[in-house]
Amino acid sequence: MHNTLSVIHVQRGEFDKAMEHVDAAIAEKDKMPDAHLIKGVLHYKKGEKDLAMKELDVAIKQKEKNAEARNTKADILFSSGKVDEALAEYKNALKDDPKYHQALIGISNILIQRQQWQEALDQLHLAQELKPEDANTIYSIAICLEKLGKPEMAIPKFNEGILVDSNVQTRMQIQQHVRELQQRQFLNVPGLINPVSGDLVGPGSASQVPGSGLFGAGSSFFSAPFKDLIKIKAPGEKEDKKAEKSGDKKTEKSGDK
Repeated sequence: MHNTLSVIHVQRGEFDKAMEHVDAAIAEKDKMPDAHLIKGVLHYKKGEKDLAMKELDVAIKQKEKNAEARNTKADILFSSGKVDEALAEYKNALKDDPKYHQALIGISNILIQRQQWQEALDQLHLAQELKPEDANTIYSIAICLEKLGKPEMAIPKFNEGILVDSNVQTRMQIQQHVRELQQRQFLNVPGLINPVSGDLVGPGSASQVPGSGLFGAGSSFFSAPFKDLIKIKAPGEKEDKKAEKSGDKKTEKSGDK
């Protein structure tokens, strides 16, 4: 009962009230691993990391296979800059529960930070098997694919995430990044005319659209057929057409004279 009430208060951000219920639960029984876990989380949310770690250690001692407590310890270690220790603790969480989604995400975050894109991708694929419609997991997969130089695979993955993402602001940011990525790829197809400069694009002379985008600059060779590319209007295309029409009218008038 006390644990349930404490969770409700945590969700409301009422940490002091939550702590009262947790302490009451611990006072009732000798072994209350879930109560110690909640208390550890509360200390962490209040910025009391040392106290949080002590409570989480008690939770693990009272319940040997405790993936959630180990994962929370790993989160604290990671936020404290102790990356190697955090990685070890995330792996311990997976030993306790091989299907613990957040531990896979924690490991992938560390690998992404280290720019170990393929290793991160492997972890993220496992994570998506557990939660197929988790938008953040899908976006992370797309980012790794992009960084690995596979934009033709990254673009549909970004779009997959957009379809299941309930966060409007994030969706808009990702959609903008996808548009930029598509445009960069359009301009890097060998044998096509660059719609901006008018130059022929060929191997070794690929043009790029300036701009870093959401996840950093960079483009790579894209060999997909032209019909598979999303058509993007070149900057100034409408204005040029208007200019052509205007020029034609002027020519007609001068001819009449």
